[in-house]
Amino acid sequence: MKLKKPITFVGIGVSFIKPPLLAEDIIKKADEIFLENLTPKIEQPIEQEESKLEISLKTDILTKYVGRGIIFADNPVIQQTAGLSYDNLSVILFGSLGKERGSTELDGTIEYSLSKSPNLFAGYTFYKLINQNLEKTQEVYVGIGIDTSLNPNLVLIHDFDGGKGDYIKLSLNEAFKVKDINLSAGLAVGYNNHYFRKDSGLGNIDFNISASVPISKAITLTPTLNYSHSFTDDFKSGGFYGGMSLAYESE
Repeated sequence: MKLKKPITFVGIGVSFIKPPLLAEDIIKKADEIFLENLTPKIEQPIEQEESKLEISLKTDILTKYVGRGIIFADNPVIQQTAGLSYDNLSVILFGSLGKERGSTELDGTIEYSLSKSPNLFAGYTFYKLINQNLEKTQEVYVGIGIDTSLNPNLVLIHDFDGGKGDYIKLSLNEAFKVKDINLSAGLAVGYNNHYFRKDSGLGNIDFNISASVPISKAITLTPTLNYSHSFTDDFKSGGFYGGMSLAYESE
């Protein structure tokens, strides 16, 4: 076979000659291209976060029981919270025990998270009130939380049973870490629309600070200091109160 003129490449101070492709090389290269196009490309599946059952337990000892600008107990109470979460669904049980009349209750909440970012959620709560004039009440709520500076959270609550009213809560919270201690400062403002009262208007403003100290990977101890002020004459202001929380969360 008579070869064509060789191709010469010139570099910086060096030159070399590239031999031409032989017929066998051309056929082999064509086969490789054909097989590459013929073989289907297998895309790697996108790994999704596996859903798992999460358990949380918390015990609070508080000098007062104040919620939504209302004092439920002006003396110390012990409160227990237990939660089960799977995927977007959560079930929460809450109990409060105290010597003062009106400080004992049992609550059950079912909550569903509609999205993660922002966090859209909705839920239903049943309140069983013990040794009170009102035996029970029920409410539904929707809310949104945004994971950004000050972590704003807005919740709209409608009580369709004993309270027969609405309560809107806007809260801000900022957390920062000092060594192994997680510090947190929060502010919450509530608007009361006939919620256990005849009138409507600005209900209360609350402040809180806390310091979460890890005992282990799953257990934390958190002292808290709170202040609650009521803007309506229907409810007495809670003032300052404190407490201690022991919490467990499954890993």
